[in-house]
Amino acid sequence: MSKLANADEQLTFRVKVMGERREYGYIETSVSKLQDKRDYEVIQPNNQSNERFRVMFKQFEVVTRPSFVDYLRSGWQISLSVAIDFTASNGQPTQPSSLHFMGPNNQYEQAISSVGSILEPYDSDKMFACFGFGGIPRHMGFNEVSHCFPLHGNS
Repeated sequence: MSKLANADEQLTFRVKVMGERREYGYIETSVSKLQDKRDYEVIQPNNQSNERFRVMFKQFEVVTRPSFVDYLRSGWQISLSVAIDFTASNGQPTQPSSLHFMGPNNQYEQAISSVGSILEPYDSDKMFACFGFGGIPRHMGFNEVSHCFPLHGNS
């Protein structure tokens, strides 16, 4: 609707009427007219042969996609979950080039903070589940790599 008529049901637009080998002309209509009227005479500029054509629409419907706000208004709840990649490909946490390096430029912290600050007002309990993957959660007594572990330490 927004692309077709700038969300205006009364806005008039043109629809080209094309055949296999030629353009027959156009119709002028709007979304509101398409909902009521199914039969149109094709406008043919420079028609030398006085041919007349009609276009019929068998079906026309406007399908509305809900927005983020529509989901919230209808009662949907959002819960933010975070997962941090602890695989060795991110580098040693002691190196400033590592994604896990603790400091003001920690990319994980920046991403979580940016997304979290947007979604937090919509989260019903304001609690975010945080998980790790690809690391050895020694804080939980593990000695092998785990592909999903809670960062708070409780199994």
